[in-house]
Amino acid sequence: MIRSALPHDASVAYIREVSVVVTRRCVPCERVIADGEARRVRAGETEMLACPACGSALVGERSRVVEPIHAQLLGAFRYPFQPTTFAVVAGFGVVTGLLSLAGGIPAAFAFGLRCLYLFAVLRATAMGRDEPEIDPARVGGDGFDWSTRPTLRMLVTLAVAFLPALLAHFAVGNAVLTGALVVVGLAYAPAALIVTAHDDRVDAAVNPVPALRIIVAIPKTYAITCAFLVGLGLTSAMAISFTTGFAGTLVSSIVAFVPAVIGARMLGLLVAFHDEELVP
Repeated sequence: MIRSALPHDASVAYIREVSVVVTRRCVPCERVIADGEARRVRAGETEMLACPACGSALVGERSRVVEPIHAQLLGAFRYPFQPTTFAVVAGFGVVTGLLSLAGGIPAAFAFGLRCLYLFAVLRATAMGRDEPEIDPARVGGDGFDWSTRPTLRMLVTLAVAFLPALLAHFAVGNAVLTGALVVVGLAYAPAALIVTAHDDRVDAAVNPVPALRIIVAIPKTYAITCAFLVGLGLTSAMAISFTTGFAGTLVSSIVAFVPAVIGARMLGLLVAFHDEELVP
C-alpha cells in the first residue's frame, strides 16, 4: 500500500530536509577543514580552497540536517492556517458543518467528504506536498460515490481497530480487558489510517498486516506521533465541550474538523520522515 503509493524520489524528502550543510575535507590529511582554516589559492582566473597543512585542494561534502520528528509534528499545527490551505480547510469545514446540521443523508455525505479530504491531506503530505489533490479519476463514480467510498473505508478501518473492544465489552463485560483493547485500538488506528489513505479499496483496511508492519518498522517515532495525536484529540474534545446551541453545534463541527486535518498532516509527516523505511 505505502510502497506503491510513495515513489522514492527527491519530492518525498523535502519535508525532512531543513537545510544542507557543506563541509570541506582534506583527503590526504583525512580531516574536515573549517572555513576559517582553509587557504585560498589562485590558479589563473580560478580561486580554490586548500588545506592549510598540506596544500591539497579541499573536497566539498554535502549533508542534510534533518529536523527532529517532534518539531515537525508541532509544525503540523500551522498547516490549516497557511495561506495556501486556510481557505480550503475553512471552506470544507463550514460547508460540511452546515450539511452535518441537516442530519440524515446530508450529514452522511458531509462525513464522506471530510474523509475524502483527510485522506488526500495525508497522501499529499507523505509525498512532500502541501496542497492535497482530490482527483475525480482516482475516486471514480459520481458525487455520491465520492462520499460513500471514503466513508466505508474510514468505518472499516475504525471497526478493525475498535471492534475487539466492543465485543469484549458486550460479551465479557470486563472493564479492564475492554480498556486494554481500546488502548490497543488507539495504537493501531493511526497506522491503519495511513494504509487506508493510500489504498482506495474498501476491503484494504480489513487486513491488519500492512499497518502492523508500519508500527514494527518505526516503533519509536510512531509512538511519539501517537502521543501527539492523543493530545490533539483531548484538546479538541475539551474545546468542543464548551460549545452549545445551534451556533455552537456548527462551531464544534468546524472545530472538530481542523484537528482532524492536523492529525492527517501528522501522519503524512510520519511517512515522509521515514521514507527510507517505508518506501523501497
